[in-house]
Amino acid sequence: MRCFDKGLTDWYLQRGTTVFISIYFMPMIVYWVLNPYADVFEWYKFLTTMPMLAAAILGTIALSIHAYIGMWVVLTDYLSDHLGQQSGCGCMGSSRRLLTWLMGAWVYGSALVALVLVIGWGIL
Repeated sequence: MRCFDKGLTDWYLQRGTTVFISIYFMPMIVYWVLNPYADVFEWYKFLTTMPMLAAAILGTIALSIHAYIGMWVVLTDYLSDHLGQQSGCGCMGSSRRLLTWLMGAWVYGSALVALVLVIGWGIL
């Protein structure tokens, strides 16, 4: 039963991060529609406001979580041990574990970078 709970949690996390990432892009789309001839400096002023900076940091974390879950699903569904046995490659399990570890390092690294940006920009 515990595996089912984790899968359901991952499903909710991936859907929630999708919604957040979509909501993050809405102000940019509205700004682009209202200011179609905005130059780089106007976009810079818009994107460096505190709400957009905070949303960008949360968006980075959401994108990392979303991508991690997506890659984990692909690795466990398509790079299975059964596929390794069929192809004659006995190292499929260790390759999958290495890729999973690298993905985890990437997610935690992204969260660390986001935290450094939060502290550096003085948002917290």
